Amino acid sequence: MKKNTSVILLTVAVLASLFLMSCSNDDDDDDEVEEVGEVFNEELYGKWTLFVLHEREYVNGTFESERYYKFGEDEISDLTFYENSTFYKYESFYGVRENEKGTYSFDGDVLTLTLEDGSKYASNVELYQEYFIIHSSEEFEENGDTYRHEREWKYR
Repeated sequence: MKKNTSVILLTVAVLASLFLMSCSNDDDDDDEVEEVGEVFNEELYGKWTLFVLHEREYVNGTFESERYYKFGEDEISDLTFYENSTFYKYESFYGVRENEKGTYSFDGDVLTLTLEDGSKYASNVELYQEYFIIHSSEEFEENGDTYRHEREWKYR
């Protein structure tokens, strides 16, 4: 169950990263956040590559751990957005390949991905001059404890 959720969250992150990386700002300040609602869909079109995944875990409301993953040659997660509001996600991790297709839409700063099986995933997106970040959070209970996983996917 956790593995499927991670794959889904990674997919949402990849999609969000594609959106943000295609957008640009004429200002020289890389840290300036753009309003996603002002970005035209045309700027999203194309292929985006995940380069960093940042995860934080909380147990019963208390910070437990934090991890950064920097993707290398044997770890590929690409997300491609098309003009007809469809996307294609390709992942390859140490020879294990997966792909998914679906549609996407934006409502303000929320990116919603709808997979071919009808599953929907919505995440907040932050857009910077050279990259974008997809934020997600999931909470579940296991053995009487409450776990919360927060993830940030950075795409360029």
